[in-house]
Amino acid sequence: MFLDSNVIFSAVHSPQATPGRLLRYATSGTFRAVICSTVLREVVRNLDRKVGPSLRGLEDLIRAGTFEVMPDPPPPEVEVWAARGFGTDSIIVAAAFAADVDYLCTGDRGLQRGLPAYDSPFEIVSPSVLLSLLVEDQSSGR
Repeated sequence: MFLDSNVIFSAVHSPQATPGRLLRYATSGTFRAVICSTVLREVVRNLDRKVGPSLRGLEDLIRAGTFEVMPDPPPPEVEVWAARGFGTDSIIVAAAFAADVDYLCTGDRGLQRGLPAYDSPFEIVSPSVLLSLLVEDQSSGR
């Protein structure tokens, strides 16, 4: 599952909220959490700017091996999505396609609305939908 920066920021900022619960599943190995270098930089920048220099929660997640950090996709792949109107989210979309994942988890309603118009190999879900899917899978023993 590819995680957008807003999910990780929310998880670190409010660990008891839905995104925090999602990352506990990732830390336990329930699913593979993939991010790209840009997502990591964006999370660090936003945490530093919005909640101060304490990045302890993020450091703990990284040490726990919660994320598989992939390199950013090459510019031509990003440009395809920029031409389709995704603007600054183009790198997230290109990275999710390159990551070969089943889900892109984001709180960005623009991505949730816009990306389904394209034939993507993954489902775009909010953190609450993804958490419901994970809980359902665990309940059914999958």
